[in-house]
Formats: sequence, structure tokens, C-alpha cells
Amino acid sequence: MTTGGGFAKWVLFPAGLLLLGSCAKEASPPLAKGEALPRVEPRICDMGTVLHGTTRTCAFTLFNPGPGPLKVKGIRVGCSCAHPVFSVFRDKPPGRMIQDGVAKPEAFAATLNPGEKGLLKVRYETGERPAYDADLEQPVSFFLDHPKVKRIDCEMKVRIRRRLDYAPIRPSFGTIAESGKGMLTLDLKPLPGKPPIHVKGFVGTGKVLQARVLEEKPSFTRILFEARPGHRPGYFLLPVIIKTDVDGGYDLPLFLAGKVVPDLSLTPPGPLSLGRIVPGRPASTTALLEWNKGGKPLHPKIKEVLGPKGVRASLRPSLPGKAWHLEIRLSPPPGAKLPSHVSGKVLIETGLPEKPLFTVEFQGFFKGGGR
Repeated sequence: MTTGGGFAKWVLFPAGLLLLGSCAKEASPPLAKGEALPRVEPRICDMGTVLHGTTRTCAFTLFNPGPGPLKVKGIRVGCSCAHPVFSVFRDKPPGRMIQDGVAKPEAFAATLNPGEKGLLKVRYETGERPAYDADLEQPVSFFLDHPKVKRIDCEMKVRIRRRLDYAPIRPSFGTIAESGKGMLTLDLKPLPGKPPIHVKGFVGTGKVLQARVLEEKPSFTRILFEARPGHRPGYFLLPVIIKTDVDGGYDLPLFLAGKVVPDLSLTPPGPLSLGRIVPGRPASTTALLEWNKGGKPLHPKIKEVLGPKGVRASLRPSLPGKAWHLEIRLSPPPGAKLPSHVSGKVLIETGLPEKPLFTVEFQGFFKGGGR
């Protein structure tokens, strides 16, 4: 049984669900003649075929035919895009609506008296998977404090159909320098037999993300995104909604991915390690210095090396104007006495007004150290 890739959503009660596994394994007492047991109707709710971006609702009714009260300990809905609402029907006091079991689990301490029933409404949102058709089966489970019925399993079915195609399926800006910008093109393509796609606007654009339509043709509509995610190196996701005229008005939700890297980066990042240093044997370490910002090439050079006597550093171009191999070498003579831990810095002139010096730290361990 597939669950559509979502995580299980639990509707919890104060009694807890940790004991359900052991309770379910206990032997149930024999059923007395004519005894009515708790039941749920329907066991399968088929929501039919729906278009992406729409919402459907499933309803399950839990009956307590008696003779005693029925305590509902928990409800599990197996998808993050499903939102359960549980109602208890009674005349005195009035029916109580119990909502949002994840945020407020204490609100779900529900008990059905003999003859009462509870209604579980599940609002199913098709906001995920906009690029795919999907036939999904989602489990719904009721956990009960009843000597003979500990759990009732049900199922929701839905067939989601996409409204358009787009490429790339996983749009990404790739790597963006921290003071630079990234550019990404996205093509919207109508399904076979559908008219050309017209973009009416965007939601989620602003200072960080800009978007505009480059061209509209019968076979595709091309959009250009420009991102300036700022000065925080690391991965990012930018949410955006593309408002189209598909089916009278369809909003396509997307996440645009990417990674911000420093304008000038070192791989591996410092401090670099010379490892174990042995007198009479050279110790060295290397790294790749990269200029990640486009435009004018960079011409860095080593200004100064600070560290123990005999340490040297060199820069060798790997990709002219873009990348360089940095090598740090220490050659202690035979019989040299050094501290057990040595460290230093390499100062590199960058020629950049905003960051004229780039510092690379290094360290090593002297075998048999001590002066």
C-alpha cells in the first residue's frame, strides 16, 4: 500500500499511543451472541480523480452501539497533506468540534457514549507532486480503548492528475556566489490538446527573487528567474507560485533550490593539516582556492607566510583567473626541535576592495615534539 511519500500524521490523546502495540497483541474476549461492536463506515473512501491544486474531503463515521462508553485513544492519517477534524455528535452538551491533533493533542480526549457516533472529516490537499500523475492510497486508523476492538483500519483513495508539464522537474540555480546572482529558466508546457499557457503573475517574488516571462509560444512558455539569496553561505529553497490561465486559473507552486558559496572559497576549508611532522622529511598540504563570482578574473598572490621556520607556500593556477592550487610545505632539518603542535597562516592578496586579504590557517603535529 502506497502512502504518497508523506509522513504519518497522528491525532493523539492523553492516554497515549505507546501502549497500543502491546494491547493489540492481547487475546480478545469471545464475542457474545448478538453483541454489537464499534465500527467505522465507510472502510474505503474513494475521492475519485482530481486535478492538482484542488481539495477533496473524506468522511468516516465511528459508531458506538454500546453497551458502554467508547474511548478513542488516537487517530492516524498517513499523509502530511491530509488534515483531520473529529466531531462528536451528542445533544447534551452540544456537539464538540475537535481539530488539529498535531498542534493540540490534548483536545482529542474523546469518549462516545452508547449510541453516539463520531465523524472524522479529512481534508485532502493535492498541493504536492505538481509534475506527476499519482494514484494514491492513504491509510486511516482509529485506535480504541475497547476489550475486543483495539484498532479499525480504513483507507482513502485518490487519483491526482497534473494540469501542465514543466522542465526542469527539480528547478535549481546551482551554485551562487554570496555577492552575485543566480539565473534559472523554466519552461511551462501545455498537456496534449490544451491551449498555450499564459502567465498572469507571480507570488513570492521581491528583493531576493525576481521573475519575468521571456517568451510565449504554442508549445511552451519560458520564464526567467533571478535570485540574490544574500550573504549566508549554505543551501536554500525559495518558494514561488506561478499564476497561469490553465483551466480558468491555476496556481503552480514550486520551490527553487540552490547553494550560496563565498565569493572566494577554499576546498577543503581551513585550517589545513600538515599531519605528523618528522625532522628531515618535508610535510605538505594542498587545497583549491576558487573565485566563484563571475565577471572580471582574479589574480591573487601570496603576501606573507606566518609560522615556524622553514614553512613555504605557493599558488599555482588551475583555471586561469578562476581557480588555483595552494600548497603549504614545511621542511624541518634533521634533528630539528619544534613544539608538539605547530600552526601558522598564509596571507593572500586578492585585489578585491571589499576583501583585500584572504587568510588560510594551517597546523601540524611534530613527532617527538618539545624544545
